[in-house]
Amino acid sequence: MEYTSKCKWHDTDRKVTWEPVIGTGNTQISGICHVRESGEKSEVHFATKATLILPLPRWTKAIAKPVVKKQFEALIDTYINNVVAAMA
Repeated sequence: MEYTSKCKWHDTDRKVTWEPVIGTGNTQISGICHVRESGEKSEVHFATKATLILPLPRWTKAIAKPVVKKQFEALIDTYINNVVAAMA
């Protein structure tokens, strides 16, 4: 999985967004992380969208799809866990 995303900090809204840089890698990842103060606590809204592009022959898609999906979901879980750990 290779990707490049361009991040942007929105100071007035206290959020960061990221968009894929089209034409780099085989994955496109976009998303938002928005931090809001809620009393003495902070509320974090995190959403991400990822698309993996694999050049597979048509006949292999039925076989490869469940395997690729499981691996990709594991990568996304690791990605989210790393973001949460970095924010802690």
